[in-house]
Order: sequence, then structure tokens, then C-alpha cells
Amino acid sequence: MKTSILKKSLLNYAIKGNLSSRFRKSNPNLNAFDEINAYNAQILKDKKSKEKELKELESKLKTQKDKELKQTLKQTIQNLKKEIAKLKSITPLNEDCAPFAIPPTWAWVRLGDVCEINPRNQINDELEVSFIPMALIANSFQNRFTYESKKWKEVKSGFSHLCENSVAFAKITPCFENGKSFIVNDLKNGYGAGTTELIVLLPQNILLKEYLFYFVNCPLFVENAMKNFKGTAGQQRVSTEFVTNFFIPLPPLTEQKAIVETLDSLITLANTFDKTKEELKRIEKRIEKRIEKSLLEYAIQGNLSKLFRRQNTNLNAFLEIQSYNAQILKDKKSKEKELKELESKLKTQKDKELKQTLKQTIQNLKKEIAKLKTITPLNEDCAPFAIPPTWAWVRLGEVCEELVVGGDKPSEISYNKTDYFKFPIYTNGVKDNGLYGFTNKPFIEKSAITISGRGTIGFICLRYEPFYPIIRLLVAIPNSSIILEYLAYALNPLIPKSSGTSIPQLTIPMIKDISIPLPPLKEQKEIVRTLDTLFALTKGLKCE
Repeated sequence: MKTSILKKSLLNYAIKGNLSSRFRKSNPNLNAFDEINAYNAQILKDKKSKEKELKELESKLKTQKDKELKQTLKQTIQNLKKEIAKLKSITPLNEDCAPFAIPPTWAWVRLGDVCEINPRNQINDELEVSFIPMALIANSFQNRFTYESKKWKEVKSGFSHLCENSVAFAKITPCFENGKSFIVNDLKNGYGAGTTELIVLLPQNILLKEYLFYFVNCPLFVENAMKNFKGTAGQQRVSTEFVTNFFIPLPPLTEQKAIVETLDSLITLANTFDKTKEELKRIEKRIEKRIEKSLLEYAIQGNLSKLFRRQNTNLNAFLEIQSYNAQILKDKKSKEKELKELESKLKTQKDKELKQTLKQTIQNLKKEIAKLKTITPLNEDCAPFAIPPTWAWVRLGEVCEELVVGGDKPSEISYNKTDYFKFPIYTNGVKDNGLYGFTNKPFIEKSAITISGRGTIGFICLRYEPFYPIIRLLVAIPNSSIILEYLAYALNPLIPKSSGTSIPQLTIPMIKDISIPLPPLKEQKEIVRTLDTLFALTKGLKCE
């Protein structure tokens, strides 16, 4: 697949909210509509303040007799009116007009509401400014352009203005089709100029320039702009009116940043793949599972996070295990003391109902105590392969709060999700990630991973919502020493797998002693982030 096609696929994926779904799960309180309301409130406040200032200046102008001061006041009033005109509130668009579905915490808005189109600069005629000819703008996604220093009076006529932190792109064919666009950064003296065949967008503080840059390069914008070119053959252009009224999906600011960071990583990786075409061809021919296995094995041997360890030499899994064990022993001692007190109360309690309540409390407390297991790092002699010295080998059963297995189907089942039947039932199998139906009460309430114990043995899935496992589906609930996503990635190449009869069934005793390489928690997060990025890229490689 050509890198250009891959990049388009990634951008389409990003602006529909698919690249940041995990971010939204972790940040459910973020909402673009709340940010728009706050932005509009500030705009109205600023507008009111400036309009008050304008009235005062106009009042002074009426009484001012000095010609020079009068001219200065007129210029100040004129500039203030321009500033007031720029203070526009944002009106989210009706969903009926939306080109496609976006997350409910995003808003559709017009580019003209969140950007100043072709802004103007007030520049002294004698000032040395940066001049950026169209011919020297680098290709899309590289964010590079070339400076030529000229006096503003030599270039201001017939050239467009560039503002710091704006996004500019070619509006004439074929430059527009070839992705001639860039972010304006580090201008000399803060000013710049370019050919009039540029459209410049200066985003308001509700929109990141990097997110805007990626948006003007996405197929949604480019393809629609090309359909709306105006002018004669060979001289067709994107109109300012089209850009002003075009819809852009607006995520919350923090999510915009997360999308940009992910796209930066993916585009960098895509460019790296482009430079090694022979390697890319070899990877494209490999089966997806083999690619996944190679990446996972590379990750759990510590090869994906070498740079991270060099930059974080103070992190050590053995120290974290010691701290974890100390807390476990402390918690266990506290709960055992509480258990003795309850058992003592039970012996003297005569009320039948209170006695039954105490028995249930004692039973629950014993279950909690049973979950409080310390971690014993394994001897290196037993290690399946070498890992970094700051990592530890541990048993799966010791880094899991619980290892349980699914039993019979619940008594109440629906094959469609409803307000009453809202908890998914999962079984063994790859199709629909093992979804069987829905029930009214969950058996597992914490985030966990499931492992198929029958059929497609060893198939692993992340489960973030409460659910009900059935028919020997294995469930692993990690404790605080290991991150859920890392555990899933680490187990994938280590868990026994089979789709035939060589392993008729996978059981808890068969997996609880599996050796897991355990990095420090922060390094686990870095490995998960890197693998997420790599797997997103491999999915992009398959896009049409």
C-alpha cells in the first residue's frame, strides 16, 4: 500500500473519533459543547468590554479638537471595530447536517466560526519580514517551509499575510491536490508573507493548529474542496466562501491534543515505512497474526522500550514489588484483625438475623483476604527468555486479584441489549469477541481480560464494562501491580493456543503458573502506548 493512501485512511479514522476512543473512556467528563459554552461566554464578555471602550472613544472623538489626536483616535476606533468584528461566538451545527456520525462529546462547527480566514497584519514598511514563496513549500505532513528575507514594502503588494500559529494551504490546482500545506511557526519578527494563492487559517483558542493542519489534509476536506473548485480550466481555486462554511468535527481540546500526538506517531511511522519499501513489502505479505506475534514478543523482551529505560533509570520492578507486598501485608493484617473481632462477636451473638448477617460479612471478608496475595519474583534460571535487569519474572496467579472461570448461562437472557438486559454475556469464540447475549446482573464487575478455554483456545479480549462469562471462559482480573492492557499484550504470545484437539480445554490450573515478564508500571504504560500505535498502523496498512 502507498504511504499516501495509508495517511488518508489514518486521517479519516482520526476525524471520526476512532483513534481516540480509549482516551474518551478514560476522560468521560470532557465535552466540546461545554468548551464552546465557556468560549462563547468569554467572547460575549470581551465584546461587551470592547464595545464599552468604543463608546468612550467615540465620545472623546466628538469633543477632541486637536487634529493629530483626533486622527489617532479615529485610527484607534477603526482598529477596535475590526477587533469587535472578529469576536464571533460559535454555534454548533444540527446533527441532521452532519456528513457522518461523530462521538456525542464532539460538535460539528463551521471553519469560519473557529478560525480567522486570511487574517491581516499591521506591519511597518521598513520591517524585515519573512517571505515564503509557494514553490518552496514542502510536501504535506512535513511541516517545513523556506524563508527568504525581504523588506515588507517590497512584498506587501500582491502577497498574502502569514500569522504565527496559523495554517496555510495552496488554493490553486494542482498545488492543492498535491497537498501543499504547512503550519506557520517561528516566523522572523513574528510576521510573514506568501503568494496570494494561499488560504491562511488562524485558529481560535478552542482549536489546536496541529489538529486543524491534519483536518485540511484529510480526504473529507480535500475531496469536497476539489468538487467545489471555481474558475476556468487550469486556473481553478478553492474559494474563501467554501472554506468559511465548511464543517469541521470539533473534539474537546485535550482530546484534540491526544489525536494529534497519535497521528504524529503514526505519520512518523508511516514515513519510516515509506523509506524502507522493501521491508514494507515483506511486512505486507506476512499474515496479520505473525506480525502481531513478532511485535508482542519484541515488546515483552524489553526491546520496544529501550529508550524509555535510558531516560528513566530510577524505575525498577523489584522495588515496586517490595512496596506492593508491604501494602498487601499491611492490608491483610488489618483485615485479619477485623475478621477475629467479627468471629468473636459471632460466638456471643444470639439474635438469628444479626448472626446471619455476621456470617455473611465474615464470608465476604475471608474472600477479600484470600485475594491479598504477595508477589514472589521467580528465579532467573527458570526464565523462558532474557529480559531487562529492571524487570521481574512473576506468576500470572500472583499479579491477578482473581482468576475465575465462567459457568452456566444466567437464568435471564436477551439476545438484544435493553435498559433491563444491559450487561453482556461472553463465551468462548472470536466472532463478535465472544458476545452471546445480555443479562440483567453482571458476574464480573471490574475491568478484566477473558481467555477462551474452549474452541479457539487462547483468544484474549479486554473487557472494560461489567459482564457475565459462561461455558468455561477464563477471566483474569489484574491487581495494582500490572496494567490491564499490558497484561493482555504480555499474555498473548505466552498463553497456550489451539483451534484443534491438541489442547481440548484450557483451565485455571494450566494458566495460573504461567511466567509473566513484569516491567515497572510506567514502562508498562509506555509499552502499551507504543503497541497501540504500531497495531493502529498495521490496521492502516490493510486499508483500501
